[in-house]
Amino acid sequence: MKLSNFLKNAAISLALAVTSSAAQPTNHVEMHTMSSTPDNREILDFPPPMREHMLRNMRSHFEAINEIILALSVSNGAEAAKIARTKLSLESVNAAACDPKQATKGGAMNDMAQMMARHMPEEVRALGYAMHESAGQFALEAEKLKTNGDPRPSLAALAKTTEHCATCHAAYRLK
Repeated sequence: MKLSNFLKNAAISLALAVTSSAAQPTNHVEMHTMSSTPDNREILDFPPPMREHMLRNMRSHFEAINEIILALSVSNGAEAAKIARTKLSLESVNAAACDPKQATKGGAMNDMAQMMARHMPEEVRALGYAMHESAGQFALEAEKLKTNGDPRPSLAALAKTTEHCATCHAAYRLK
């Protein structure tokens, strides 16, 4: 199977997984009864507005990764890089919570940035920052796709980005 076909199939599988999530359990209690192992992840108990903000950001990150995979599936490294920069990298608006320097751009922190500074454990912030930073590195690799034609460095860089997501989700959960 050609690599481009593989990437297209991966993107389709990812999209199907997202759309089939409606059939999945909707709360921790229901999910816990499906598994024989206890969920030992650390519980993050955030104020409701911060919890909703975090969930929106994570969904946005997941959607961006799907868009990136679709762009890579047609060898469009420039588009994948643009998506990574605008939606995932430290340059993106979503990175502000993980990067205190961005949260204070233009003066005082906004209410959400202040709330996150008070409630977000440093380890979670560090994982988020590493994900945003690696997305910027991915963008650099994706831009090279047009000249070198080899998607493997881009895919390896994208895997480093999603590794930070997986590490965080394996260690923490929202209450």
